[in-house]
Amino acid sequence: MQLKYDRVKEVGRARIETAQKAVEPTANIVLHQMEKAAHQSAIIAEITDLKLPFVIPQVAPLSLTIRSGERMVIVGRNGIGKSLLLKVIAGLIPAADGVIETFSPAVYLDQHLSLLDPNKSVLEQISQNRTKEEISQLRMQLSQLGLPAKDIEKTSMHLSSGERLKSALALILYGQSPVELLMLDEPNNHLDLESLAALESMLQQYHGALMVVSHDSIFLETIGIDRYLTVTDQALGSLL
Repeated sequence: MQLKYDRVKEVGRARIETAQKAVEPTANIVLHQMEKAAHQSAIIAEITDLKLPFVIPQVAPLSLTIRSGERMVIVGRNGIGKSLLLKVIAGLIPAADGVIETFSPAVYLDQHLSLLDPNKSVLEQISQNRTKEEISQLRMQLSQLGLPAKDIEKTSMHLSSGERLKSALALILYGQSPVELLMLDEPNNHLDLESLAALESMLQQYHGALMVVSHDSIFLETIGIDRYLTVTDQALGSLL
């Protein structure tokens, strides 16, 4: 069993090295750090005795503290409630029971990138209520994310999956309110190697707290994970 595990790790690392070599010339991503919140808290969110809706039978509730800058992955079998947990923490769906207190801005980005308006360009969406000087700065920042002028002026529906993901993250990270907790649901699904490398580079440079649902161990190793939250049929979460 150990030999098999070692072989899987060896193959995985080889895949990482091959992918990095393949995309290195085109994955030079620069993420400008967001402005710090005026009163940044060391604790981003406090969750107490949380129970999810639509789960029958109910399992042991979750109590969890999310701290500034930490990186957490939520793991568990398909259909167990990982995406639902993120939506409840984000306030998109009411909890069945328990208390969720958030002390800093948080954003949930789903697999469909619903944040993007398909009929508008990323430049249109990100430029609202901005000055000409700020828009000029945003153009430069978007370019450094791998989104040149011809792409940021296209409607979102005409962008590739990788371009749409970078655009959605740009709306979050370069918005007018600092985002201290970023929640991502399978963000690396259906990406080519170049887009995956760009995503990994952006997340490596992001300094806020991160909660991500992903089954890709290589992706998780690349972006760096501090804590594992395991969702099972017996308990909503057990930290490893």
